[in-house]
Amino acid sequence: MERFKKIAYLYSAKSTDKVALERMASLAEMNNAKVQAVNVTESISAVAQMLIGKEKVSEYETDRKSNVADSLSKLVAKLNIKQIPLNFVSGDTAFETIRFILNNKCDLLIKVRDTPSDKETISTSDMKLLRKCPVPVMLLKPSRKKSFTRVMAAIDLGPDNSSNHGLIRNILKLATSMSEREGAELDIVHAWKTFSASTLQGPRFKMSTDEVAEIAKSEKALRQKWMDEALASYRDSSIKLRSHLIEGDP
Repeated sequence: MERFKKIAYLYSAKSTDKVALERMASLAEMNNAKVQAVNVTESISAVAQMLIGKEKVSEYETDRKSNVADSLSKLVAKLNIKQIPLNFVSGDTAFETIRFILNNKCDLLIKVRDTPSDKETISTSDMKLLRKCPVPVMLLKPSRKKSFTRVMAAIDLGPDNSSNHGLIRNILKLATSMSEREGAELDIVHAWKTFSASTLQGPRFKMSTDEVAEIAKSEKALRQKWMDEALASYRDSSIKLRSHLIEGDP
């Protein structure tokens, strides 16, 4: 699995970072990839600096960076992995992380989820990263097991996937290589929303219930054909792979 060449690791200097650090080290070794850690902190406004005093703010920033670097160094030594270059930036976490990834040409981001492991919600910052980050984001629960047991990949199939082929191929390559590496089961999901039955039966199309049912049946068969074509080269692999067609809002 040599999928990644440069991995970004978002270090929060919390006890939960151990999970992400171990995962990052494992992936970096397997991919022969370079790693860079980045720590993002909230910017201190110009007004606050004026009121507090620039000298005190500067001392605070120096001490904070020293403490964060020291905590990472100790954690790396404890886990017996190589030291990691640490970068400091300030501003909005999601925005600055994405800027860092673009500037450093990283191809994977690893971080621990902001919310507690017993909650299903995702923080605003993590949601921004999942939606807007230009590279895959591995967002780990603090309680994450050392290996994954089940991987899901969602793909968007259609009659003309010329613009989508590259993305589908990358998703399947990443999902299958991750499943193979972890010894995990793999579920490939394609969800679609069919044309409204009420519209087809309305005054414009005037289709009968049987005709609408036949269209739905034909569409499902067509989407199954596209799914089979997309997965053809993976069927003979050692991965336990299942495909799922789900009708509804993707």
